Amino acid sequence: MTPEWAAVIVAAIVGVVGVAFKVDVAALLDRRNESHRAKLKAICPHVRLHRSKEGMTAESLIISPAGSLTWVCKLCGGQTFAPGNDQVYWITRPREWERAFARAVKLRAKLRANP
Repeated sequence: MTPEWAAVIVAAIVGVVGVAFKVDVAALLDRRNESHRAKLKAICPHVRLHRSKEGMTAESLIISPAGSLTWVCKLCGGQTFAPGNDQVYWITRPREWERAFARAVKLRAKLRANP
């Protein structure tokens, strides 16, 4: 076998292997983004706590956009038709809220810029 044929065989093998391992990066990022968004909706507390002189106060992050019947969380984007009353739960557990809120903010930063 001559060196020219060896080069042709190597090029053919590299071409076949390159086609077999072709990865669609955009699809991979979209799947990862969907996974991050689902995790974010699951761990988001939907409440922001504030410390004041009177004690802890809670601010709901769930808003109702104008002309819409659904309620949307400003942090995670989760939608619901009836917002829950999670403020009492989180006021009584501020350390758990701090961990949950920090995880939600960190996970939101991992989402792609244009979801």
